[in-house]
Amino acid sequence: MSGLNTIHGMRIGATTIEFKDGGQIIIENPDMYIDGIMMGERTLNYIKSFSIRDFANKLISEITFNYEVIGSV
Repeated sequence: MSGLNTIHGMRIGATTIEFKDGGQIIIENPDMYIDGIMMGERTLNYIKSFSIRDFANKLISEITFNYEVIGSV
């Protein structure tokens, strides 16, 4: 679903945040669709998964987005 009014964007690679105490948090961003670039309501829809990992504290958070296109315009 991409065209003149839609952009499919993604960020390649993970983001690492390092703290002074040596801890690290690794963030992986989901893909996104931005609709309404030229006309209509502008919306941003995440697809796939967003995850945050903290290996030092043994914490993992994962949020899964389910973006489906129903019908077509």
